[in-house]
Amino acid sequence: MEFSRISPLGYNCIYTLLNAVTSATIGGNAASLGTKSATSLQLTVPTASSAGTVDIVLTTADGATTVDTFTYVGTGVQQTVEVADLVAEVTLGAADLAPSATVSFSPDDAGTAGAITYSSDTPAVCSIVSNKVRFLAGGTCTVKATVAASGLLLAGSDTETLTVLPKAQSISLSAPAKPEVDLDGIDLIASTTSGLSLSFATATASVCSVDSVGHVTPITAGECIVTATQAGNASWLSDSKQLIIVFVAPATTPIVDNGNPAKPSILAKTGAWVKNGDTQLSWNRTKGTLAFKVSIVYVGPIKGTAVFKIGSKSYTCVVNFGTLKKQATAKRLVLTSPNLCSGAKEKTQLAALKKAPVNTVVKITVVRDMKHPTTYAKYRTKTRVLYAKLG
Repeated sequence: MEFSRISPLGYNCIYTLLNAVTSATIGGNAASLGTKSATSLQLTVPTASSAGTVDIVLTTADGATTVDTFTYVGTGVQQTVEVADLVAEVTLGAADLAPSATVSFSPDDAGTAGAITYSSDTPAVCSIVSNKVRFLAGGTCTVKATVAASGLLLAGSDTETLTVLPKAQSISLSAPAKPEVDLDGIDLIASTTSGLSLSFATATASVCSVDSVGHVTPITAGECIVTATQAGNASWLSDSKQLIIVFVAPATTPIVDNGNPAKPSILAKTGAWVKNGDTQLSWNRTKGTLAFKVSIVYVGPIKGTAVFKIGSKSYTCVVNFGTLKKQATAKRLVLTSPNLCSGAKEKTQLAALKKAPVNTVVKITVVRDMKHPTTYAKYRTKTRVLYAKLG
């Protein structure tokens, strides 16, 4: 491979009569003479067979003299980048870190160093924002500094790594105080600062059970001990929290929840289910179907009544369903009602429902006979009133 560098050169050496030079060599190869004066001389650099530093020899009538050296750089001078040591480790959530790097090359007069840019070789763990390292997840973060090519200077790069440690997470767990045994279970209020899903377990299986979404079903009166756990991942440390729920013996007085007409559930016209406590509501305007789901443990007949008004006229629809026999175990069931305002006896109500103006409010009353799931013995009744605004 041939190496060459052709450029005008001016030398202020021991010579004061450079115009007396008759010939020149660089690395033993003839260099053509260009413009010359007493104090300057222009040479055309000849091609060389390899990179390296060679002598510049000038010849006058007095003979040949080595006056300087010249370095052949071949395809270019490599810029060497060195990223300054980063901290050994940080915890996820730490402030952005400003990296730094230096650039060197030889010979040091080969040009002006190119601009330095930073990037991440591990974009899932860290990124570069405004020339600072931002930490995104736990793991190994590799920061890369790249210097751009500049004239004869070739591009170069270097990397440094640091460890991003998982961040601590915190679980919040609560439940109603002293719920009664014959309720259909309770939904734990559970969350974690990581946003990751929780798992649940009970240490008192004879008193209560808990499902994968944190719904606790009581079996008998007593202390129910539930633990919420988050196993963690590369970005979050594991955590767990325990909660004691005291279930008390059932009462016999009816349960009545009259709802809040000022805060109706907003139902889309698409039929999507909307949760309201232990009940979900659904409305499909195209089909004119209005229905509800109940989440129960204590079984028995269920009566649903819907009342709505269009203009000056009121309409009433009724459905009857439920679980009419004892179950093998006490477990949570989700029962879906028949569509309200349907059937041969409610054609008028159905027609009116289909034409109900947007934002019509329907009052839905759900009445249950709460019977023990495994004996079918009746404890009491439960009445719940819900208000729904139709989309």
